[in-house]
Amino acid sequence: MNRSRNLILGISLALAAAAIPSWINAEQSRGQQGGANPFPGGTNPDGSLRPTPPVSRFFSQDAYTEYAILDPGSEQFRIRFLPALSAGSRKLYSNRTCGQPVFAGSFIRKRRIVLDLELARNPNELTRILTHELFHFAWVRLSNQTRRSYEDLLSREWKQRARGELGWSAESRKVRLAPHSRPARDADWRDYVCESFCDTAAWLYSGIRQHAEFTLAVRHRTRRAEWFHTAFHDRKIPI
Repeated sequence: MNRSRNLILGISLALAAAAIPSWINAEQSRGQQGGANPFPGGTNPDGSLRPTPPVSRFFSQDAYTEYAILDPGSEQFRIRFLPALSAGSRKLYSNRTCGQPVFAGSFIRKRRIVLDLELARNPNELTRILTHELFHFAWVRLSNQTRRSYEDLLSREWKQRARGELGWSAESRKVRLAPHSRPARDADWRDYVCESFCDTAAWLYSGIRQHAEFTLAVRHRTRRAEWFHTAFHDRKIPI
């Protein structure tokens, strides 16, 4: 089926992550057996984790675990797992009390993704979150016309007072928008559009059919699925 073949990139990369938990367990066991401490902040004598500074040296080699996944164009993704992620002031933290808890963060220019280590214990959620993050890379490679087309779709939903979303990342931004009859095309609106695109892609392509964060009405889900089919049915999704 053409649609399935053209969507293989988004699905295969997400499913590839499902094999990661066993690899992480092996790394944890090796560290406990006397190897180098894998945690960036180190551990206390009682085994608890020490806080780490902001991930300002993200591209160094001090990560807990890192994987490389090659896309069909041979451009490399670096996927890194760190414990207890949080974000604030446009910085990503691990094992810190500052910021808001998050499951992931992407570094578009360097083609790198950071995932919370907790996701390794939940393959379904890992697949959903990773699919969302991968589509951040797709979003920036879309043409202005395609991005504006998706924005127009959301504008129509807004005029229809559509409630809910297909992920908390988008919904949390949607509820913060000023309740105007027509949304202003400001930074908050553009941020919402991007997150909605990624959450919708995760709903559509991750294989997860039911989730507490899928709160958008069925008629709007159907229109979004039709938009994705129209936008990508005859070509691979660029990431």
